Amino acid sequence: MQAFRFHPAVARWFEQTFGSPTEPQARGWPAIQSGGHVLISAPTGSGKTLA
Repeated sequence: MQAFRFHPAVARWFEQTFGSPTEPQARGWPAIQSGGHVLISAPTGSGKTLA
């Protein structure tokens, strides 16, 4: 989670709640954090809302 540069409290909450990011999250977070516009297309239930 630290690779995504989240605040330590957020990273800890996510890891305790979900374990690891889904593919859409892992692929989307770097682009979102760089300030880019991001469109994530993935099946329902794949973690888009938390991306």
